[in-house]
Amino acid sequence: KNDTLAVIGTRISEIRRYHKVTQESLADLLESAKHISHVKNATSSLSLKNLIQFCTIFDCSLDYIVLGKQSNKALAELPDEIVKI
Repeated sequence: KNDTLAVIGTRISEIRRYHKVTQESLADLLESAKHISHVKNATSSLSLKNLIQFCTIFDCSLDYIVLGKQSNKALAELPDEIVKI
């Protein structure tokens, strides 16, 4: 199992759940044939096009999804546990 894909899948899942969007709805929004559960389970990954579209839909940073870095300097200085709240 690819750890990088697992971490990316976890971040995508957290953002999706925060916005109360189901996996099926997200797949529809991204017009993705791949089921989002495969992304969460690190058996598949979203294309760059779909990652960018995801970030646009949910107003989040690609840096955060891929690297775990907050684009907001103030948020980047806070522990992850606080930012998630």
